[in-house]
Amino acid sequence: MIDRFTSMSVFVRVANKGSFAAAAEGLGLTPAMVGRHVRYLEDWVGAALLNRTTRRQSLTELGQLFLERAQNILTEVELTEGMLDSARVLPSGTLRVTAPISFGEVLAPALVDYSLLYPKVTIDLNLSDSLVDVPGEGFDIAIRTGPLADSGLISRSLAPYRFLLCAAPSYLAKFPAPKEPEDLQQHRCLAFSGWMDGVDWTFLRADGVERHVRIQSQIRINNRVAMRAAAMAGGGIVMQPMASLALAVEEGSLVRLLPEWAPPSKQLHLVWAQNRHITQKLRTFIDFAVARFGEQESV
Repeated sequence: MIDRFTSMSVFVRVANKGSFAAAAEGLGLTPAMVGRHVRYLEDWVGAALLNRTTRRQSLTELGQLFLERAQNILTEVELTEGMLDSARVLPSGTLRVTAPISFGEVLAPALVDYSLLYPKVTIDLNLSDSLVDVPGEGFDIAIRTGPLADSGLISRSLAPYRFLLCAAPSYLAKFPAPKEPEDLQQHRCLAFSGWMDGVDWTFLRADGVERHVRIQSQIRINNRVAMRAAAMAGGGIVMQPMASLALAVEEGSLVRLLPEWAPPSKQLHLVWAQNRHITQKLRTFIDFAVARFGEQESV
C-alpha cells in the first residue's frame, strides 16, 4: 500500500527536478514507481497535478497549489517528529545563521536567550545584506526580508518588518517637521550610496491612500549603522527598519515623523535547505524564532 506522505515527498521532488527520471535518482526508486506515486495523488485529489510531455513534466494550476500545501505538510510532519525526538535529545553543535545587517540588532539579543535555553549549541551569526547561498555556503538557516525567489528553500513566515521615518531633535530645531509626505522634497534626506540620482519613498495611510515622493540626498552612505549615526547627528531625515531606530526613538535621540503615513512593511521569513536534515539545533531554533518573531504584530 502506498503511503500518502511518501507520495507527497516524491511529488515535491518531481516538481523540483522536472521529470520522473531525475526525481528517481537518489530516492532508490524507478521512474515507473515515481509515476505511480504521482498517479496515486492524482487519483486521490481527482485531477491532474502534472502536464506530461515526453521530455519534461510541468505543474498544472492545481498542481502548483498542491505543491505548496504538500511542502508545508511535509515540513510540519518533520518538525512534529523532531519535537518528539527533542524531548529525549538535547541539541548541540554549531548553528550557522545569516540575516540582514539591520536585523542583527534585534536578532543578537534573541540569540542570547536561545543560548541560555540550549547551552550546548554554539551560534555563528553572519550579518550580510547580500543574498547568501544558504546550503552552498554552509548555513543552517537564514532570515530574509521581502518576496522570496523560487530557490527551492523551505520557508516559514514571521511577523512583518516595519520601517520608520525619523530625524534628530537638532535637525528639527532648524527645519520644520514635515506634515505631509510631499514636504520631504524640501528636506535633507539620508540615502544609500547606491541610489545615486534619487529614489522614490512610498508611504501608506490607514485609509489605503498611497503616496510616492522623489527625495534627493546630499549625504549617501552604504551602511545602516553609519546612516543612523548621521541622522542622530542632525544630518537629515532617515528611513530605516524599526529594529534599527526603535532604541534611538525611545531614548529621544531621534523623533518619529509622519506617524499617520507608514512606509510599506516587508515580509520576513526563515529559510532553510529543503534537502537538509532538520537537526535538533535547527528544529529548536525554528521553533524559538517563530515564537519570538512570528506572533507579534510587527518586528
